[in-house]
Amino acid sequence: MLSRNRWRVVRRRILQAMPTLAIVSFISFIILHIGPGDPALLLAGEFPTEESIAEIRALYGFDRPILVQYASWVWQLLQGDLGRSLQSDEPVLDLILNRLPATLLIVCYAMVIAFVGGSVLGIAAAARRGGAVDRIATGFATLADALPYFWVAMLLVSFLALDWRLFPATGAVPFSDDPIEAIWAATLPAIALSISGIAQITRQLRAAMIEVLDSPFVRTLRAKGLSSRAILWKHGMKNVGVTLITVVGLVFSGKIGGTLLTETVFAIPGTGSALITAAINKDYFVVQGIIMMLSLFVFAVNLAVDLLYAVLDPRVE
Repeated sequence: MLSRNRWRVVRRRILQAMPTLAIVSFISFIILHIGPGDPALLLAGEFPTEESIAEIRALYGFDRPILVQYASWVWQLLQGDLGRSLQSDEPVLDLILNRLPATLLIVCYAMVIAFVGGSVLGIAAAARRGGAVDRIATGFATLADALPYFWVAMLLVSFLALDWRLFPATGAVPFSDDPIEAIWAATLPAIALSISGIAQITRQLRAAMIEVLDSPFVRTLRAKGLSSRAILWKHGMKNVGVTLITVVGLVFSGKIGGTLLTETVFAIPGTGSALITAAINKDYFVVQGIIMMLSLFVFAVNLAVDLLYAVLDPRVE
């Protein structure tokens, strides 16, 4: 159960998020509409006429002032209506819900890999500071943080999928159909998406752990004869918990945006690939709907991190 103070945090964060979401929606709406390309021209077919283009613009309201169009979209949004896709005429909400499971599977899978890999490397590097393990871990973190998602994804496809045939190169399996096959098919995209996360968690956890191990209270524990293992796991991890949750939250938010390129490389029918396709086709309502969904996810992750602070450190309450 959430305490009264934590409920106040939730309410305050929601109130703070509302203007941020409004600004994000307005900026993305304006950029979409003033950018090059005309959706009416795409919908008019192979041999469009001025009359047919004008009819399509009037049908979808593209002939109205842009601020009027935005106000109309916001009014529909407040009623729970995200509009319909200009290309498929499918309700945007249904499209998002159909594609969301594939995206969530990749993001959550990537976060598990990043958390486990980054924690192991970060703790090992801090425990053996200056040694070979530390140099290998920090070197890997520096290299991994500089590698772009799509390049790592193409390398994984080339070696592990095409050459060695260990994993499927493209596509996805619905988790509800076959969980094992779904996880297996999502392995390469998750690894590609997790590389930079492993690097960030490794660096931040190593630095935080070294600071704790160099603190006076740890020297006191050593003087009392407490073993290094007990100091590391019982006292060290407890004191770096807030730092770890912070960096995990930041990595999680970054992974949500990182699915755009990852899903495109692996031809995964998720929200990221849908967003890129919709942006190319000037499918305004799909783009706006997915952007709002991704923004809500980032807000939810940040809110969860704030609440976990109080769980890990009661002084935050």
